[in-house]
Amino acid sequence: MRRKLIIAGLTLSICLSACGKNGAERTVSENLTTVSTSDTAGVNEKATEDASVEEDVFKEDVSEEEMASLSDTSDDDDHEEGTIEKELAEIEQKEAGKKELLSRAKTQGDINRITEDRYELWDDELTSIWNRLSDEKKEELEVDKNRWEKQLKANGVAARIEYLNGAMAVSEEISKKKNMTRKRVYELAAYLAEEKGESFEIPEEVKEDIESRDTKLDDVFKEFEGEWTITKNGDGDIVIKSLDASADGEAKWSFSYMGYEFTDLDVYGFCDNNIILIYNHREKEAPSYCWIHTDKDSDLIRVCRYSGFADFLETSSYFDESVIGERKK
Repeated sequence: MRRKLIIAGLTLSICLSACGKNGAERTVSENLTTVSTSDTAGVNEKATEDASVEEDVFKEDVSEEEMASLSDTSDDDDHEEGTIEKELAEIEQKEAGKKELLSRAKTQGDINRITEDRYELWDDELTSIWNRLSDEKKEELEVDKNRWEKQLKANGVAARIEYLNGAMAVSEEISKKKNMTRKRVYELAAYLAEEKGESFEIPEEVKEDIESRDTKLDDVFKEFEGEWTITKNGDGDIVIKSLDASADGEAKWSFSYMGYEFTDLDVYGFCDNNIILIYNHREKEAPSYCWIHTDKDSDLIRVCRYSGFADFLETSSYFDESVIGERKK
């Protein structure tokens, strides 16, 4: 299933990239800086630890044998011996080896495959730990499990959309899902260790690394907070502000522009620079989506609305129609 996901994602990325203006791959941050997208050209070279590396730091090429070994998981299901802590330490060690391969990958295809393999490593472990929990614990966690799985998918989309479904979009989506799954593994591992009567403590360096990759919705809204004057494809202001909420289930943030009103309760997915809102359009049967993007180094914000999920995933087709706002001083 996951192998099919990455193949389908690559096919979608190639098709959509081929339809882009001047064949150029664009990132939202680049286009926010220039505002105009009509003459954007070149390939984005932004490198991230989980997704890519710049060509000038490539080491020896990844061999065919090393790439073939990615699918070798023959001993991954043997968890009869040792403690949960030891088991996860072994998973961390395996991922470190795959991370080293990533530093030597030269093609986007290899980057995507290695990134997918790192995700699969934690996804397989998540399944293994879940299967070993007691039926009582599974029943207790069922609602939270369903909520987490929906958020995993949604946040993956939020990470991908910044690259407008270009070549790097797949690896960004998978990296986000890998980070979320790794954190989830440790959460469930604590329950399993408790049921087995084992002591369980996450190593400090692992805890810090997980925390550094764990994006909180409240933190994203804080980065977005403020007022912008609409300068393109509309008029008026874009306003994002904190609300006086004290109880769970109450809205903590509001977002408004051009007659549309949203709160954080409308959030579908999010990542560092993106928030996706979902709402019922009065003239549409299917849910509609609103995508907001900004970044720490820009005084601009971009807002796009889409009538359905298919249109939403093909963001590049609607990119030039989005509303641009400039932060008020």
